[in-house]
Amino acid sequence: MGLYYRGTSQGMGAFFDMFYQHPILMLLVIIGVVGIGVFA
Repeated sequence: MGLYYRGTSQGMGAFFDMFYQHPILMLLVIIGVVGIGVFA
């Protein structure tokens, strides 16, 4: 997954690698987006 995105876009590759190594960040982002959607 990381290699595929790194080949297409360096920024996106680093972004997905960060989520791949720290899945808890993905959960926090999802919770944040849902929270904004509910309270906004």
